[in-house]
Amino acid sequence: MNFNIITEAGNGEMTYDKATDVRPSVYLSLNIVAESTRIRGSWPMFPDFGLDLSDIDQVTDEKVALFKQRLENALLWLVDALKAIRIDVTTERDSLDRNRINANIEVIQLNQIPMIFVAFVCVGGPSPGFTVT
Repeated sequence: MNFNIITEAGNGEMTYDKATDVRPSVYLSLNIVAESTRIRGSWPMFPDFGLDLSDIDQVTDEKVALFKQRLENALLWLVDALKAIRIDVTTERDSLDRNRINANIEVIQLNQIPMIFVAFVCVGGPSPGFTVT
């Protein structure tokens, strides 16, 4: 990636500095979602790239597990491309918002330094959210 993402108060901001960690790659992987159809494939050259939320249409145990699987699939290329050693994803129903599924993502980089990311999806609501901690 030829850009970097810096964070302040959990919000990512793009710079044109060279990337020093996996943040830009994770950010793109989790945020390439077509707004109109809520499916991945916004990049014509790589139609399978990104996060597929096409059938996350309700909050059930099955959909929470499906969200976890989709996050893992969207990030698996980091391991295949030797940008990360391991990716661990946990998902859960939000205890306060019945229409939200939360996820915690830990990406262990090649240098053994873990990066922690938080993601969520609001079913029937706004686009998925993403923060870096």
